[in-house]
Amino acid sequence: YVQVGLDKHTMETGLASNIVTHLVEAQGRLWAACVDIYDPARQAWGPGGLCCYDPAAGRWKRVDAIEGHSVRWVTLLQRVGDDLWVGFREGDGVEGDSVHYGKGISPGDYRPRAKAIVLGRLSAGKWTVFSRPPVPDPDPWGLRTPASGPAKPHWPSEEPEHLAVDGQSVILFSACRGRASGNWEASMNGHVSLLNTADGTWRTVNVERDLGAGIVLSMTADKGEVLLATNRGAHHWRGPAKGWTFL
Repeated sequence: YVQVGLDKHTMETGLASNIVTHLVEAQGRLWAACVDIYDPARQAWGPGGLCCYDPAAGRWKRVDAIEGHSVRWVTLLQRVGDDLWVGFREGDGVEGDSVHYGKGISPGDYRPRAKAIVLGRLSAGKWTVFSRPPVPDPDPWGLRTPASGPAKPHWPSEEPEHLAVDGQSVILFSACRGRASGNWEASMNGHVSLLNTADGTWRTVNVERDLGAGIVLSMTADKGEVLLATNRGAHHWRGPAKGWTFL
């Protein structure tokens, strides 16, 4: 839930769910990212998504779509300067939308059928949207290609997590969660991509070639500086022309 002044806000006051993962003030308004909640009676997941607070009404309003893109599974909600950035996955429903043994979902079953990674930017009251296909999960042992019969669809697990803005360049760090063993999900290598907001093009950071590393662990951005932590150490962003510098 969200506490605004002395008032406690839940789904009764318009939030998409009672579990809020991000809360940001930007563009003169308060924004909240809500997660899906399973409804056993309907045997379906609640919409979750992005909500905006209306102080005059004392209620929240769900943002159903941004420039034609349905908003759900918001995993990035961030203020950069005066702009609001929203990162989410776009798709049609989820896999594993059932409760096992009356106790909850089986870990690893729930996964959005993500067909796009979307970044929305709200600047001066106007939305701009950028999107690309999600990064496929690694499958080094070929476990999703059985010797006989069709392979079960395996929807990508990439989640936008954090971004940094340098002029017309946006550096996006995503977490990828591949299945380790049994039903359990395990956090896999991070993924870094570069967006050129001038023309909407994306470029993937090649960890081995661009960073001389094996995996990316995390990204930190503060006061105009951007650092990547890898299994080889830290890398500093030097702008689009110079790329990354090992520290």
